[in-house]
Amino acid sequence: MPPRARRVRWYYYTFPLEALEDPKVSKPLAAKLASGIPPKASVLPFAAEESRVLEEVFRANPAVLHGHRTPHAAPPGDQASWDAREEQPSEPGTGCPKVCVRGGLYDASLGRREMESGYWPGCTHVVVRGTWFCNASDKAPRKEKWVPLREDLAARVEAAWARQPWAQGGGGAVAVATDAGDSYQLVFRSEDDAWIVPQEVKTVDKMKSFFKGLGSEKAKELPAGARALRRGLAPGSPTPHGIDLEMDEYASRTPVEHLVFVVHGVGQNISYSSAIWEDTNEMRRRLSAAVERHVPEGTARGGRVELIPVNWRAGIRLPADDLTAHVSPLGDTRMRSLLSNTLMEVMAYQSLPQAQAMVESLGDALNRSWGKFSSRHRGFRGKVSVLGHSLGSIMCFDLLCNQPRLYRELGVAAHEPLHAGLRFPELEFAVENLFLVGSPSTPFLALRGYNPAGPSPACLGDPAASHRVPHIYGGAGDGLPAVARVFNVFHRYDPVAYRLEPLLDLSMSGAPPPELPRVPRSKYDDAIGQLSERLSALFARRETEAEPATDQVADTVQAYEANLRASFNELATDDPGGPPPQMYAGGAPEPARLREKRNSGWRVAGGTPGADSMREDASSSQGRVDFLLPKDSSVRMMAAIRAVKAHTMYWSSNEVALMVARVCYGLEPLAKTV
Repeated sequence: MPPRARRVRWYYYTFPLEALEDPKVSKPLAAKLASGIPPKASVLPFAAEESRVLEEVFRANPAVLHGHRTPHAAPPGDQASWDAREEQPSEPGTGCPKVCVRGGLYDASLGRREMESGYWPGCTHVVVRGTWFCNASDKAPRKEKWVPLREDLAARVEAAWARQPWAQGGGGAVAVATDAGDSYQLVFRSEDDAWIVPQEVKTVDKMKSFFKGLGSEKAKELPAGARALRRGLAPGSPTPHGIDLEMDEYASRTPVEHLVFVVHGVGQNISYSSAIWEDTNEMRRRLSAAVERHVPEGTARGGRVELIPVNWRAGIRLPADDLTAHVSPLGDTRMRSLLSNTLMEVMAYQSLPQAQAMVESLGDALNRSWGKFSSRHRGFRGKVSVLGHSLGSIMCFDLLCNQPRLYRELGVAAHEPLHAGLRFPELEFAVENLFLVGSPSTPFLALRGYNPAGPSPACLGDPAASHRVPHIYGGAGDGLPAVARVFNVFHRYDPVAYRLEPLLDLSMSGAPPPELPRVPRSKYDDAIGQLSERLSALFARRETEAEPATDQVADTVQAYEANLRASFNELATDDPGGPPPQMYAGGAPEPARLREKRNSGWRVAGGTPGADSMREDASSSQGRVDFLLPKDSSVRMMAAIRAVKAHTMYWSSNEVALMVARVCYGLEPLAKTV
């Protein structure tokens, strides 16, 4: 008789099968897949509600009963083959319906025991149905971490259990082996509990002496490698956990209130660069932590913010992709490949035939992702925003400047795009906010003729000016994107990013952009940051002085060493179950959501925002477009490396994540954190 459904728990391997194609990590990862007892760091459970649904589907489809994923790498998938698989609602061969998991971002195929991403290709994970569980922790019982045995090993343990060895003589010892040939010894303590030891550790006879005193102090004498087994997992049992599981649990019980499409910039086709889905996952983790600590609980409980990556580069192939290797001197080196692929994409967007393919791919990718999201969240009635990075930001800007229907919905006078150049696809959804991060939009727009400082001033957002500039990149409204708000976020060291407000109103060049509130990461992070800043200042002064300030450096190190030690001590005594930190300075109550008209603040009558209204309140984001990230000591390094890091740090920025969360929840993004 199989374990009851509520004691079965489904897990997945945290690393994708595609990683097995990397020779640097293929051997250790393959060993984790082949192991009968997965390392605790390599598997995570699905959210409790999702695991229950998976088990219901499993029991309702006998064809997938004996499914088992063999440990080999997934075949490389291109965009077309992946799209074709995603359109199938059920598994070929078994007819078992796919199950949406992890907040709807992935599909689980139970016959193949695989989980594949629903929005991007190249991310397939092995799925395990847990019936027998092993304590993968070698620490005290209060540190238990129960992981599932591989299914072939669990089936052999189940067969041994069915013979009731605990009721027979001989100490209940049984030998089992996996399909990969790994051998184990089992000793059953009772109907539902046993111990498992690799064959090479101890013989059965020696094991018996160890197991006589189980449950007493003699249990500490167990041989190395001995692990407790349990048939079925009671709800609430400790399992491997982390921020991903916390996000999945939250997503399984909370509907989506605000959807954000995340669009990448240059370099997405470089093999060693970070993929947009990886960057989006990093931002999703940061956003989840920011919501938990700095968004009122009552607000977050009503709905969540979901981030979905959009890869426009996967749908096109530019001529430079094939030509670069042939025209590069001395071969296609790593650095030249980086520069060529990034610069070529920027130059391609200045060429009409290539730019046409790029904007069509972006529009199609956005609409395709919207269609998938709508089919997975049929009750969605929330709002949609778009976040664009680097080149992707100006592409999103141009795309949203060519949406007549969206302009009319905003109450902005619209006309059909002037098709002297590009033809932009129509979006199937309205966009509430446009986030530009690390954006070169200003120089792109200036090259097209927007120049408030020129002899014939042409301000961005002035309807008269929008009709004077060249219409190669279309334009269906007042020259501003057809959205309620635009947020231009940049780092002070990012060489690619520029301010946008002076292009709207030249007088704003003298008004510094508001700085986003710094998000406290932890007490010891703050101490390390202060130490780094002090040391940087001392060594900078040393360059202009004859004598080194060694005594001052020593004093600084000693002072902050004590500060760090105190911070760690406080962290060690913090009660994780205590009340959450105060969310707003001064103990103010939870702020009400901002009630703004969709086109108030930055788009005003006449087309251009007023500089006076934008300067009124430094603590309010009303009417502001530019937002500066706070200083970060982690990017204080040599100029070249600092520039690259500053342009790519937005994905891991807690401040950007918190701003996106607050804007999507209708809260003031400049509210102080403590």
